[in-house]
Amino acid sequence: MRKRTSPTILERAIITVPEFEKVLTTLSQQVTLRGQRKSTLDNYGRRIALPSLKRDTHLPVIPIRKQNTPYVHPKKVYDEL
Repeated sequence: MRKRTSPTILERAIITVPEFEKVLTTLSQQVTLRGQRKSTLDNYGRRIALPSLKRDTHLPVIPIRKQNTPYVHPKKVYDEL
C-alpha cells in the first residue's frame, strides 16, 4: 500500500473549516447509536467535507437569514451550481 503524502479530505476539513470537528463528533455519535459501521461515518464525513472545502472557490454563499435581510431561494442556489 502506498503511503499518503497529503492529508485526507476529512483531515483538510478539520484543519481549514472552523467547527467541522464538532460536526464530525456529532455525526459519529449518531452513526454509533444507529449501529452503523465506521465506513458509513467516513463516507458521510467526506460527503459533508467536500462542499465545505470548496465553499471559497465556486459555490455561492448563502447568508444566514436575519430579520429584514433578503431571502435566497434554494432553487436559485442550485441554478448557480
